[in-house]
Amino acid sequence: MEWALNVNINKTKILHLTKASLARSDYGFKLDETPLDCTPQYRYLGFTMGDTLNYSIGVKELLTAESRALGSLVSRFFTLDGMDYDKYTRLFDCTVTSFTDYASGVWDTKPFDGLDKLQQRAIRSFLGVGKSTSNPSITGEIGRILSADRGRCQIVKH
Repeated sequence: MEWALNVNINKTKILHLTKASLARSDYGFKLDETPLDCTPQYRYLGFTMGDTLNYSIGVKELLTAESRALGSLVSRFFTLDGMDYDKYTRLFDCTVTSFTDYASGVWDTKPFDGLDKLQQRAIRSFLGVGKSTSNPSITGEIGRILSADRGRCQIVKH
């Protein structure tokens, strides 16, 4: 009892990281004599990752949250009959990109569909253009870095 650490066995799980091509180990973990359950995914600091370091579940959760935040921002934008570019982008960065940028230096090592689609939707809403307007032209008009590129910058920083 040197450290007097209390562990809640019901909340304690083992996430055994392995390559997707390998079978999961059948090694049993115990705390004292109590066996601990293995789990295929784990949520840590609000981000879910899988036992093969598959981040798609966590990214989908972030994209869902980002989509809700963008819907709220666009609704506010139209309710206020527009706003200037600086306010719109500041609100966008605070409420929307904070979700997809969260831990992107870790999980953005693989391409994920949808990362840039929401940002392009936000740009279209601000510019008042339709879905048929090309992505490169709206991105160039605004001059902002897309989500996937910000994630790559985070990787370089780490």
